[in-house]
Amino acid sequence: MAEQQPFQAELPAADADREKIGREIQEIPVMSLAMHPIFRYNKITTRWQRIGRLQRQEKRRFCGTGMERGELRRCRKEIKNRKERCTMDELLKQKLIENGADVEGTLHRFMGNEALFLKFLLKFKDDQNYAGLTESLDQGNYEEAFKYAHTLKGVSANLGLDPVCGPVSALTELLRGKAPSEVDTDQVAAQRAALEDAYGLFMGLIGN
Repeated sequence: MAEQQPFQAELPAADADREKIGREIQEIPVMSLAMHPIFRYNKITTRWQRIGRLQRQEKRRFCGTGMERGELRRCRKEIKNRKERCTMDELLKQKLIENGADVEGTLHRFMGNEALFLKFLLKFKDDQNYAGLTESLDQGNYEEAFKYAHTLKGVSANLGLDPVCGPVSALTELLRGKAPSEVDTDQVAAQRAALEDAYGLFMGLIGN
């Protein structure tokens, strides 16, 4: 009777390869282990895994959690709404043009930035030079009136408010270097009336 051989399970190819590589590694000197293909492969794999992990961490840090992304969307929406509010509407632009303002030339000076133009235009409502000018004229203080008129002329010219700039420029020249006795009060009164009308008109447009 033939002797029965012990059962040996056939190793899959992958396991057989690992066993073969393990035997090869045992025969390689310790200093040369790092150069073995399997070690080089593991180093490369580990390096790419580490890079991928860092990239994922950076992406999570940049994008944030779901709550942070929601907050980011809300911030972007608010910024968009603010930009829309800070953009000149066509109705205001048309009213300014119809009343003599040089909107196109002013926008050219502002590099086409309507939001910046509107920002300074709205600040014109808080400008105190007109109030200072009228108060100085009422008091007969023409030296101070000249300073206010000169400043108001520059502000209105920069904003393209030509109907305001015209009479205030005339006032500036009427008051420039004049003693109180030399001032033509009739001409000053006429230009002051024209300035008052134009200033009130544009204050109404900007205020609305």
